[in-house]
Amino acid sequence: MTIIDTHAAIEIMIDGGIAPKHAESIVKALKNNDKNLATVKDIEHIKEQMATKLDIEKLSNKLESRMDKIENNYAWVSKINLAILLMLLPMFFTSIKHLFHGMFT
Repeated sequence: MTIIDTHAAIEIMIDGGIAPKHAESIVKALKNNDKNLATVKDIEHIKEQMATKLDIEKLSNKLESRMDKIENNYAWVSKINLAILLMLLPMFFTSIKHLFHGMFT
């Protein structure tokens, strides 16, 4: 709840040329709706919760680094799989040769 000096606010408006009844109505309307206004404390709390551009850049860099590691690991796994396949191919063809050896001789 915002605390305002209603009397001072009305006096300022009257001095500014607003009729006393209108000034009272304006201050009353503002006072009744002040629960919808944000205080400095509310804004500071929101600022603390918001990510800064620097926070986002740090997270982006961290994500890129992790993606690079994953891509690098994937490349190594692919190379190892290819090496295993190349080692198994001769055994596969040897077993096929022995399996069909009797059929073609």
